[in-house]
Amino acid sequence: MRRWWHAAIAACLSLAAPAPARTQDCSAEAIGGLTADAPVTITSASTEKLASGDPYCLVALRVGANVNILVGLPSPTRWNGDIQAEGKGGYGGVLVPPIRSVARGFVGVASDTGHPALARNPDEAPADDWRNVVGGFAMTAPGKANKGLQEDFAYRSAHLMALIAKQVATAFYGRAADHAFWNGCSTEGDRGLRAAARHPEDYDGILAGDPAIGFAETMAYQIWPQVVMRQRVGGPIAAAKLDLATARAVASCDKIDGLADGLITDPRRCRYRAASDRDIVRASCGANDGACLSPMEARAIDEIWRGPVAADGKLLWRGVEPGAPLGMLAGPKPFPYALLQPRFFVFLDPQWDWRTLTIESFPVFFAKSVAAVNPVMGANNDLARFFARGGRIILFHGFNDAGILPHQSIDYYERVARRQKMTLGELQAHARLYLFPGVGHCGGGAAPQPPVDLMSDALVKWVEKGIPPEGLVAVQEDAVARRSRPICAYPALAYYKGSGDPDAAASFECRK
Repeated sequence: MRRWWHAAIAACLSLAAPAPARTQDCSAEAIGGLTADAPVTITSASTEKLASGDPYCLVALRVGANVNILVGLPSPTRWNGDIQAEGKGGYGGVLVPPIRSVARGFVGVASDTGHPALARNPDEAPADDWRNVVGGFAMTAPGKANKGLQEDFAYRSAHLMALIAKQVATAFYGRAADHAFWNGCSTEGDRGLRAAARHPEDYDGILAGDPAIGFAETMAYQIWPQVVMRQRVGGPIAAAKLDLATARAVASCDKIDGLADGLITDPRRCRYRAASDRDIVRASCGANDGACLSPMEARAIDEIWRGPVAADGKLLWRGVEPGAPLGMLAGPKPFPYALLQPRFFVFLDPQWDWRTLTIESFPVFFAKSVAAVNPVMGANNDLARFFARGGRIILFHGFNDAGILPHQSIDYYERVARRQKMTLGELQAHARLYLFPGVGHCGGGAAPQPPVDLMSDALVKWVEKGIPPEGLVAVQEDAVARRSRPICAYPALAYYKGSGDPDAAASFECRK
């Protein structure tokens, strides 16, 4: 009897004792068994260290033959319970560990977007070496599109990143992640928005900066400045002249917002035209005189700002905003990405020469670009399913972005509202757009900067606690100035109240 009693007590104590802590096994064997739309191979799994010295598990995988993915898993005590996908801009192809996300407590995931990184500039590689040129992945051979790799780049790799990262996290931690987020700028901002529409179950929050939402239109416009300069003045306009026109535009439109601070709060309200500026336009102005513009140079700059138009005068695509630097697209050579899309996505001809374009033929070129590229890269503004499951979006764009132009984020946001039959105020309950005066592509410029980490934190809080972003502040701390501005949800922008420190956010208010 006594032995039975002791055995019963021991059994009870054994049941009451806590289970031994689960040991996270950073090995291919422990994390295996992953599934996707193609076979999944774990190529390596190893324990690495962050700059802080904290360890994390890095798992390298390949889905099918093309899509390579890295998943970084922080130690269990540092994991915040969420996943964050990191994107790379341009045409992708770069595969680097998602260290930034891991350091912030996320399971980080990155991919090569389904093709290897190729670094040769299109103007520096011979035509028969097109496979080694950035963007060359889009063709299998001249005249033949590689639709599979185009789809990998456009949306499939983003879907696989979420699918794989969720499985790896569950295998490693013994439980599913709470939420998944996307954090990307430039073409990676675009891929995040496309993911929300195509696979609304993949991500719960999208942070998209300066996205190439109108991908076909964006890349087609990028050659427009070169076409205009070649036809109007015979070639590139000197950099000093471009800078002069930009400075004159800022000086003319700076005070529209009530404060002379070197920033145009809303460039869409700027009506400056270089051709009408009698102080700098002179018929005798030489090509190398940076203190003036010839009439044709001024006309060319105005056409670059305006954007290309159809034969009936309809604007095809709004141009670089006044105040933004012109040198990126109107420099001495075409911007490389302006050549890649027509060569590898549109005409499928690595020898295609942009010099065949004219101002008059540009509308046809523009239409061909849209027809060829949008079926794969086009943005879908139907976010009903994403919003219905609680998905949230923070979209931001620099007004001085001279490569991926800010008007397309504004147009996209307004089209989403119309598609969902919402007012802009109602849309703010699901998605917010922030515009940053004076800020370049994904940051930069002498202006208060987008606080990406703070916006990421606000997005997590919005998704997980239902608290919308409020009180965010952009800060500039450089040799030019020390100033801050409140971040306002579109259609509002930050305007000076008329009194107070013009360098302090508290002296500004958000208004339409």
